[in-house]
Amino acid sequence: MEAYEQLTQNLSGLPSLKWALKYFDLVKKLFTDLDISPSDPRLALTLPKNGIMPVNLGQRYVLCPRTDGYVGCIVPIDFDTEAVEGFEVFFFSHKGINDAKFIDIPLHENMPFSEYAYSACMEESDKILQSCTKSGFRKYHVPMLYDFIMETSVRNEIVQLTGLTYK
Repeated sequence: MEAYEQLTQNLSGLPSLKWALKYFDLVKKLFTDLDISPSDPRLALTLPKNGIMPVNLGQRYVLCPRTDGYVGCIVPIDFDTEAVEGFEVFFFSHKGINDAKFIDIPLHENMPFSEYAYSACMEESDKILQSCTKSGFRKYHVPMLYDFIMETSVRNEIVQLTGLTYK
């Protein structure tokens, strides 16, 4: 399946167009704040057939949209998950010691994303960028996805051309 078709299919599984745009604005903010370019070998944006669209830095998921209105997000191991109405999904470890966790947090269409969670995600993402040189998922990287995230005009064009309808 071509990347464009896979993107269309993955987008159609998200909760709503408004929700999807809010999620991609969050990813855009992260990339801008971390100064991540499309050619950065530490970044991998993939379109797996299972419908997820993870943002990978190094070997770790950083953000990932969910079809149920949640966003998966990397945070420090001591992050207070309950403070953001989230729940732990799994832990990341280095040399057998848990050093970060991936949590699901609700992304509400009409409320800002938690600054507490965003700052924690930024902190962990920056740690990853400081400690790695390349993502193991880079061979699956879809460059078009970076443009879709960063350029509103590209987003709007793809949504309009595909005639996407969201559930």
